[in-house]
Amino acid sequence: MTAYWKNIFRSIRHNLGKLISLLFIATIGVAFVAGLGTLSPTIEASYSESFRQGKIADITVKSTQISGFSDKEIEQISNIKGVEFTSFITSVDLPLTLPGYEKTINTRIYVLPDEEMKVNQLEIVDGSWPDEPLEIMVERHNESLSAHEVGEVISIGLSLDIFEETYPINFNLTVSGIVGNPMILLKTGEPMLTNPSETLNDIIYITKSSFPSFISAMYEVIPITDIYIRVSIADNSPLTFSDKEISYYTSEYLDRVNEVKERIHDLNLDAEVLTLEQNASYMTLGGYCDKLDIIALIFPVFFFLVVALVVLTTMVRTVDEERPQIACMKSLGTSDGKIVWKYVFMALLSTLVAAGIGLAVGLPVLPSVIYPAFSTLLYSPKMVWTLSPWAGILAAIGIVLVAVLVTIYVTKKQLKERPANLLLPKAPKAGHKTWIEKVGFIWNHLSFKYKSCLRNIFRYKTHLIMTIITISGSTALIFAGLGLVDVANALEGGNYASLKDTMGPIATVVVIFALLLSMFVVYNLTNMNIGERQRELATLKVLGYHDHEVTTYIYREIFIMALLGIILGLGLGCLLLWFLTYYLEFGSLGDVQWWTYIGSILLVIAFILVVDLLLTPKILKIDMTGSLKSVE
Repeated sequence: MTAYWKNIFRSIRHNLGKLISLLFIATIGVAFVAGLGTLSPTIEASYSESFRQGKIADITVKSTQISGFSDKEIEQISNIKGVEFTSFITSVDLPLTLPGYEKTINTRIYVLPDEEMKVNQLEIVDGSWPDEPLEIMVERHNESLSAHEVGEVISIGLSLDIFEETYPINFNLTVSGIVGNPMILLKTGEPMLTNPSETLNDIIYITKSSFPSFISAMYEVIPITDIYIRVSIADNSPLTFSDKEISYYTSEYLDRVNEVKERIHDLNLDAEVLTLEQNASYMTLGGYCDKLDIIALIFPVFFFLVVALVVLTTMVRTVDEERPQIACMKSLGTSDGKIVWKYVFMALLSTLVAAGIGLAVGLPVLPSVIYPAFSTLLYSPKMVWTLSPWAGILAAIGIVLVAVLVTIYVTKKQLKERPANLLLPKAPKAGHKTWIEKVGFIWNHLSFKYKSCLRNIFRYKTHLIMTIITISGSTALIFAGLGLVDVANALEGGNYASLKDTMGPIATVVVIFALLLSMFVVYNLTNMNIGERQRELATLKVLGYHDHEVTTYIYREIFIMALLGIILGLGLGCLLLWFLTYYLEFGSLGDVQWWTYIGSILLVIAFILVVDLLLTPKILKIDMTGSLKSVE
């Protein structure tokens, strides 16, 4: 190994703490952005696979006539270009009565063909398909649909109008199976077609052969009221969207379906032509994915800015501390390019490893944690993990570029100085009066230790600014994450009932990552601050300061700067949450509970205390003799 590379690895060992800290911070940033960025595509891919397996109806044509569709109309629709497969059923929404009860039960009855349906296939959840007269299947239970068991007998009553006379009829139906309709995924209830403001209490499926014989005898043909259609991918293609892995939420899918829909409209039928865009489950899921996309855009941008700022500071300080090394290399004739590459290599080593780990952890882990939350709102199929790494890759590229460009700039700046000047340590910051010293009624009432503390805080302005910005950024993310749950919990009715459960895991992930970021950032900045001020701390020890006095000397400064950051962070958090609620189109800042404000403050303080405990041994182990030696 050449002397040049030995020098590089020696510097890596010397700066290992800072580089590892930088690696962790960059990893957290990339993992967070990558995980949120792939969440929405994974959800859409999972439900699209469920739609494919159930051969969901791309278009449902519903007759507006009691007599249903004529044979001619059925033939016309079946022969439309782009219509690949069809299934014909009868459906009706009825207010049925239960014998012995005065109330009516909003019930939808589907009459299905005896043969397997080519479109919108039902999934048997429990039991079996009906094979005896008066056997039925029922839709799985949710918040509004009644719970039934296989073998249960349901007694229902209805009224038949025959020759202007009304005849009440009661009969018993036996449940042979519980099924899941691919078009009914919402657990909050399915609206009635005749009255969308009311939800259904029962959905019953019965085959033609199981249909009550006394009703069939009165009708020669049971009218076809609904035509389910699977659309071909292209006019000349035998493939449908359920035969090819194309997301049901892409513009490619929606444009093709609407194209065929227009052709059906051109027939001028007495019918409604409905696509999945009119399906409550499909639209609810799509709306939530849109909201996730907003969260996945706003939170990571804020997160990335904090991480990039820490990367910048770390590399600036690393190069500054290596001034004597740069002087020696320059004196020995090492080219400027090689000197620059040494520090670029160190920056790349940390950030590229962080990018790899962040992508590897964030892409699969975050969707796996958040996806199950959708089961509170919709029936969730098995998760189909989709590799959608672009958000994470862009974040990784951004962090790497920040580290490299900053390192090049700082190193080139150092190279402009003469080696003799670089060999000398940087002169300590000159002491001068701070603005608070000019406010007599405050300054005169402060004890010496607080006067000294405030002078140091304002003396090291870069450290002050960096600490305030990073703590405020972390606090803002924590507050916005917790506040998001409050906002969702404050909504009432409809699909909002389950929104808190859905947003909860997302908010938890945001808070955990923000706390980890806060912890590593404070650790990194404090660690560098202790390193820069070893001579000052050694002097305090020589003067007789006890260990706890030396540690509180540093931690008092950290706490005051953190407090300023927390105050600013709560303001930024309110702004961030307002921005989120504006684009998410639900809730408001007024929905945030008082304990969320207190909790955000306490969480940040708790993690700062953890950092203090971790760094205490480093302060106590400072070598007084070695630290006081310097070139004057």
